[in-house]
Amino acid sequence: MTISRFVFRFDLAVDSGGTEETFYATTHGFTTKPGDTPASTYIEESVAKDGAGSYRRDLFSGARVAGGSVPSFGIIKLDNTDGRLDDFARYASAGGRVTCYYGDDSKAFPSAYFVVYVSQISSVVADFEVITIRQKDRAEKLRTPVVAATFAGTGDLEGSSGGPGRKKQLIIGKPGLVPLIPVDTTKQIYYVQANAIEAAAAAGSGYLSVLEGGIPIVRGENYTFADFLWAEEPDIGEFRLWSGYGGTEFGGKIGSVAAANAYTRGPVFLRLKAPPQAELRYQGLGLLQNVDGEPPRRWRFTDLCNRAGLSDVTPQTLAPAPGGSEDFDVGNRLIEGDQTYEVVMNDRAASLNGAWGFNARGNFYCITLADPTAGLGSSVYTFTAENAE
Repeated sequence: MTISRFVFRFDLAVDSGGTEETFYATTHGFTTKPGDTPASTYIEESVAKDGAGSYRRDLFSGARVAGGSVPSFGIIKLDNTDGRLDDFARYASAGGRVTCYYGDDSKAFPSAYFVVYVSQISSVVADFEVITIRQKDRAEKLRTPVVAATFAGTGDLEGSSGGPGRKKQLIIGKPGLVPLIPVDTTKQIYYVQANAIEAAAAAGSGYLSVLEGGIPIVRGENYTFADFLWAEEPDIGEFRLWSGYGGTEFGGKIGSVAAANAYTRGPVFLRLKAPPQAELRYQGLGLLQNVDGEPPRRWRFTDLCNRAGLSDVTPQTLAPAPGGSEDFDVGNRLIEGDQTYEVVMNDRAASLNGAWGFNARGNFYCITLADPTAGLGSSVYTFTAENAE
């Protein structure tokens, strides 16, 4: 008789140096074949009765037909009545990766088994009989705020005017007229954005302006270093920009005006001569520039994943999708508060009629949803009461 089973693979760090070891558990014990991986190894029936949990994936995260998919992982329960998994429980409590396979005796393991899902360990609870493992998906990191850096409120360019704890805002694309953050109201120094601007705007042309009561302010020459931003006032009726050349620390700077005018990476500050008499707004293009030697470019979904700590998500590693893999442009947005990556991505996906998420193997994808009337008109899959359960 052919026996079907779930097999769980746990990849866990077993020491402070991050040495990784692999552990297995299954619903029905078996010995792997000589050509399997691992070869000729007995995998114990360590999964407790009804301990394999359940798995579901909601296609979208809300009522609207767009945005991120949301998986829901059941808990895994392992039998530990004899204490043989005590070390495993200790390792797993630090986190790790779970791969769930499904197959039977006739298939090679793991190559011919079906990958049900890949998840991360969220938490572990152990008692004298059972080890309970709760799981989370990779998108958990995208449920954190995009902007974590805040003003320290300690003076200088971490000044007191912005208030300690206020976020150092990001400008992505062209979100319109953006409020500036006062860093020092006495010197009239304002924080614009943490990220890059386009080269033409840094050099004095391009898409960049500052408006007082809707009226553009004349732009003066750029500041070369933060020291000059702090020490030199603009002329009356103008603003001067500093795009981050040399860093925010004062003193010990060597460089040229030409290099400063070509610098785009940020952070971006500006200074006025006198307090504004009407509301102050900035208009510009916010870009991404990870290193000085690369030209600034538009933000994409894979960039947000990288910023959140998912460094393996790249345009080259996108999961295959019908019609081809995509990497959505993030669009135009000011991020000045606690907006999460997930919220930003869901909003943008809705505007593109798109969806994003991680597939069963943990690979990131973006797809544009096709018009129901598009295509050849043939059925791709038919759901019935039996197969939809």
